[in-house]
Amino acid sequence: MNKIFGFSFDLDTVGMTDSGVTDSERSRMYMYEIPAFLSELGFEKHMQGSVYRTGLFSNPEILKKALMNELDKQNPKFRRWVKSCEIYVLEAWSDVTVLVKYGSQKKTESKRNHRSEKGSRSKVKAIGVKNKENKKGNVK
Repeated sequence: MNKIFGFSFDLDTVGMTDSGVTDSERSRMYMYEIPAFLSELGFEKHMQGSVYRTGLFSNPEILKKALMNELDKQNPKFRRWVKSCEIYVLEAWSDVTVLVKYGSQKKTESKRNHRSEKGSRSKVKAIGVKNKENKKGNVK
């Protein structure tokens, strides 16, 4: 049975800059080269740009071998700037998004409270007040 593996990395952006890598070259690596390389291994990009995950491998040794083969095959430019790189197993319990976002409150209750807080700061109300002031010609 396949496991869900995570892959995270950090590139040495200071070293990149010191070596003359431009901002557009660095952006191209992050936006195109790295995602294209990792997609060859079945990794999907996560919302956080330097974290990816895949469910195509049954154990870490097979994944590491596939990673090395793909690195040797493509020899991507970003490889030179890797400061750290980790592969880890994601368990079903490891997604704590709801816990962090809502704490011990119920999810729906917390969303309702968030909406009411957001509504009291609404830009629509501010615009409405501004329009009333302009029509009357005086400021309250």
